[in-house]
Amino acid sequence: MTLPHLTMWLFCDRIMSIDTMTKEKLLTLREAAKYLRVSERSLYRYISDGRLKATKVGYWRINEGDLEAFLRGGSNIKKRKK
Repeated sequence: MTLPHLTMWLFCDRIMSIDTMTKEKLLTLREAAKYLRVSERSLYRYISDGRLKATKVGYWRINEGDLEAFLRGGSNIKKRKK
């Protein structure tokens, strides 16, 4: 295994161990941007504005549950008044 491949394998292994501890998937900005169909720059803005929770583990990572909460919070469906 060459050094870049070994480094990537070790990095992925570390992320997978974090993933198994939280039981939720950690997404990269690229993965989250692709899922939301927005640019990575938009995600940076959402994070810096405090609209989207993210954790910096070398690079920004977004918890799958936080991404779902972000989507629910941005819905234009009005809640019914009781």
